[in-house]
Amino acid sequence: MKILIAGATGLVGSALGLSLVKQGHQVVVASRNPSKTSRSCPFPHISTTSPPAAEAIEGVEAVVNLSGENVAGGRWTPAFKDRLKNSRIEGTRKLYTAFAEAGVQPQCWVNASAVGYYGNRDEELIDESASPGQDFLARLCVDWEKEALEPGEAFNGTRKVALRVGIVLTTEGGALEKMLPPFQLGVGGPLASGRQGMSWIHLTDLVRAIEHLLFHSGLEGPVNATAPQPENNRNFTNSLSRALKVWAPFPAPKAGLKLILGEFAAALTGGQFAIPKALMEDGFTFHFEHLDEALGDLLEHEATGGRTLVARQYIQRSPEELFPFFKDETNLERITPPLLGFKVLGKSTPEIDEGTLIDYQLKLHGVPMAWKTRIESWNPPHRFVDTQLKGPYQLWHHTHDFEELGDGTLMTDTVRYRLPLHWIGRLVERAWVHRDVAKIFEHRFTAVEEIFP
Repeated sequence: MKILIAGATGLVGSALGLSLVKQGHQVVVASRNPSKTSRSCPFPHISTTSPPAAEAIEGVEAVVNLSGENVAGGRWTPAFKDRLKNSRIEGTRKLYTAFAEAGVQPQCWVNASAVGYYGNRDEELIDESASPGQDFLARLCVDWEKEALEPGEAFNGTRKVALRVGIVLTTEGGALEKMLPPFQLGVGGPLASGRQGMSWIHLTDLVRAIEHLLFHSGLEGPVNATAPQPENNRNFTNSLSRALKVWAPFPAPKAGLKLILGEFAAALTGGQFAIPKALMEDGFTFHFEHLDEALGDLLEHEATGGRTLVARQYIQRSPEELFPFFKDETNLERITPPLLGFKVLGKSTPEIDEGTLIDYQLKLHGVPMAWKTRIESWNPPHRFVDTQLKGPYQLWHHTHDFEELGDGTLMTDTVRYRLPLHWIGRLVERAWVHRDVAKIFEHRFTAVEEIFP
């Protein structure tokens, strides 16, 4: 199936696009900056503008519209509210207009919305039949869904879904990633009263739910994309504390949140307990129904005070073509930022294999350091794993995966690291290290792209 994703460069769209391509579907990515989609979309795709060009729309059978400015991306000034509205309402309208002008009517249209549609509710469990709220987010969702579900007669034959998404749980971005620093430093706690509802969903289940709506469902209209067991904020805090093995004794007072965040604070101190009635009655089953299970799946490494960084890159070369480059340890110098002064000093075996020891030298913020790693696993051309034996980290475990995908290779680097000195190390990591590690892989992305154009 040929599927267009608007918003594919975001957290959900990128995961969805990768999953769809792995299943053999063709993905069109509509973006305001098509030249940069290769970095954010690590899978083969057709890149087009937003709104999409007519030639890219031809043959599209389904649309997933995930576009929309991040509601937590700034203080809710009148100008920022206008950006929130335009990115959702005008963006959806323009997307439909592009399809109408191209004369293409998709079979299915899944349009993002949010559980904010329901406004701030007390402790009642609500499903898709509940009435909308009256606050800014609720009114925004109402107008957004009207645009998505009532596009005009040209789309009478299109099955249209408004996906009311809850808090998406993943460590690769979004709300959970922002929650981790204060909790890992021992200064986390509930927000305001802690009684407000938090309707959440694991990223894996959200992707699966969208695919269910695309391929296995006849559902139309509003659909809650939330786990079956919502929690209040206090229980969410307790569950997160258990997953991280920390104490969370410091509640954030409502007045303080309002002072810092302005009107957006109401979105954090209010909430709703939304259940996915439509999905469950349609036969969809969740991999993660309970919060403890979801957080346990996501935070196993973070529970020891560590961090995880995942970097993905799609290159139109086979694993057999790419792996030999990484087999030569001196090539690491070519893809490491020059500022680090990275240099390979030697290795313990003539050819890299399982058990090989490699010595390096480098500079971190100008400070010279020695680094020794061991190759823990060596499985060409698909994977190798190295761990630090000597260096600045208490733990550094780096998995390099090379997965055949379409006409090329999905390269995935998964780094799990931890600094020494407990909470002092965590402070240093939050202030500098994660950003520095991310920059190393940004540089590597550019270098590999130039070496393998």
